[in-house]
Amino acid sequence: MSIDLNATERTRLLERATTGLADLVAWADGLPPNSHVPRSPTWASEVCRQQLVFERCHSLDDVVDLYKAPSSYLGVDNARILYEATTVNAKVALKWGVFRSPIPFVRDRDACYLESSQLFVDRRGRRGFARFITSYPLRAMDYRSGYIRADVRNWGLVLLESSDPKVVDASAIVDVDWKGQMPAWGASHMTSRRAQSIKQLPALLRKRLKDRCGLCHVKPTIFELGPRLVPCQVCRKPLCTRCRTADVAPVCVICRHPRAPRPPTRPSRVASDLASTVGSAGDARSPQTCRHANRGQAGAESGWFTPQDHRRPRGTGLDLSYVSAYKVSTVQE
Repeated sequence: MSIDLNATERTRLLERATTGLADLVAWADGLPPNSHVPRSPTWASEVCRQQLVFERCHSLDDVVDLYKAPSSYLGVDNARILYEATTVNAKVALKWGVFRSPIPFVRDRDACYLESSQLFVDRRGRRGFARFITSYPLRAMDYRSGYIRADVRNWGLVLLESSDPKVVDASAIVDVDWKGQMPAWGASHMTSRRAQSIKQLPALLRKRLKDRCGLCHVKPTIFELGPRLVPCQVCRKPLCTRCRTADVAPVCVICRHPRAPRPPTRPSRVASDLASTVGSAGDARSPQTCRHANRGQAGAESGWFTPQDHRRPRGTGLDLSYVSAYKVSTVQE
C-alpha cells in the first residue's frame, strides 16, 4: 500500500519530521518537554530513562539495527508503509499501524503516523540515535473498519553512547491518547509497555547474537544441511558450517591453532664471538647485556659464587712463582 503526495504535503511532512527530531534531541539533552495534563482516562503519558548495560562491547549500530525490524515491543504491532523519503540527515516514513488491545472485548486502536529517525552527534561529541513518532492526519486513511483512531501526540526514543563501551544511555517518552472507551489502567498499561520497552534491548540483542555464528556473526539459513550452529568444544562459541571443523566435536579456528609461546631470546652470534675472543686474549670481559649475567660476573670477581654460576669460570691458573722466590731469599739471609 502506497500513496502519492504533492510537493506541498511533502514539504510539510519533512518540516514536521525535522522539528520533531530537534525537539526530541533537545529534551534528551536536559531540556524539559512541554508538559500536558491528561484530560481523559484514555490519555496517558510516561517517561523512562535507563542505562542499558550489555554483556559485551557493542557499537551503537548494533542497537539501531533492532529498530529496523518490526517488533511488538519496539514499535507498532502491525505497520504498513505508505510513503518514504530520505533527507541528508534523517529517514522519514509515513505509516499506518495497529495497536492491539490488552483487554478482551476492547477494540484495537490504529493510527496514521509519521516516523523519522536519524544518527547524530551531540554537543559533547557522543554519537546518538533518535526516533520520533507522531500522528499525521491523512484523509485517505481516516476511516478503517474495526479500529478506533488513536492520537499519538509524542513518542520518542534517544540512544546515546557513554564512556563505557558496554553502557548506552536511553531515554524514551510516550504520550498517547487512545480514545474510545477504555479504563484508565488499560491506557496506562499500553503506554507503559511502549515506554519501558527500552529495557528489553540488551535481552533482544543477546538473543539476536545467540542465533548467529560466534566468529563470522552470520545467521545460518534454514536450507543448510546438518546442524546450523554447534558449540565449540573449547570456548563454547556457536559455530556455523563454515567456521567449524566437523559436526561431531567441532573446534573453531582460534582454538584449533592457538598462538605458540614466544621463544626465549638468545644472544646473537656476533656477541658470542666477541665474548670468546676477548676472553681468550685475557683482556677485560665483554660487556654483559643480561642483568643475571652482570650479577654473576660481579660474584665471580669477588670470590662468591651464587647458584646461577655454580661452576668456577675457566681461565689461566694461579701464578705461584713468587713463593719460590720468597723461600730462596729467606735461606740466603
